[in-house]
Amino acid sequence: MSSRDEQRNIAKEKRLDIKKELYQAHSDTICLKLMNLDIYEKASLIMAYCPINKEVDTSLLLDECMEAKKLALPRTDLIKKTITPCEVHSLADLKIGAYNIFEPNQNCAKAAIDKIDIVVVPLVAFDKKGTRLGYGGGYYDRMLAKMPNCKKIGIAFSFQEMDSINKEGHDIVLDMVITEKKIFNF
Repeated sequence: MSSRDEQRNIAKEKRLDIKKELYQAHSDTICLKLMNLDIYEKASLIMAYCPINKEVDTSLLLDECMEAKKLALPRTDLIKKTITPCEVHSLADLKIGAYNIFEPNQNCAKAAIDKIDIVVVPLVAFDKKGTRLGYGGGYYDRMLAKMPNCKKIGIAFSFQEMDSINKEGHDIVLDMVITEKKIFNF
């Protein structure tokens, strides 16, 4: 097993062990920190995600974006191994998609990637250089490579921080990671 696979497994186990009360409290703290940033205030189109496997719960952020901003969520194409940002106006626009993740239904229009101001990126682990470790499919890295001008913000619990993650050629470094304890700028 590679070092990245070992790191991924360790981080996923830690995340699954988080207590329910802490999970929700920390998730809300992280979302509020994000929503209080100047770049968030100025942004009009935010791409976020629907969580699985105790990723940071984005409910607070999604509700706020649907109310006061434009919101895009990823739609996954398993054959092409891509994600496409699609605009969502309400929870009724969602369906269960690939990997049992809620995603925009087929009626949701594709968002123009050059109009997305912030991408809120899920992650399994991160390091002090902004290297992100995901699930290993490369979906976000491929999409983010096409979006050089948007702000790439990872959200995670503090225990998901690693000393170092081996960066691979396709890895897109994050601009920022927000945890319940700290905001990291890279």
